[in-house]
Amino acid sequence: MKVVRVTGVLIEDGRILLLDQDTGGGRSWSLPGGKVERGEALGDALVREMREETGFPGAGSYMGSKAAIGL
Repeated sequence: MKVVRVTGVLIEDGRILLLDQDTGGGRSWSLPGGKVERGEALGDALVREMREETGFPGAGSYMGSKAAIGL
């Protein structure tokens, strides 16, 4: 089975959102993203992952064109 992942770049006020996810593997900062679930649209997966990983209420609730965020 092929695993599909999404990664997003969220830029606000000239700042990029990075997550502190120290995995013990030599890196600690990463862009939000993760695995796409079966039947899930890429844009929906990215929004879900951003919400899950940031814990912010409404995080990832981007309402503009998906083309503007690379989808």
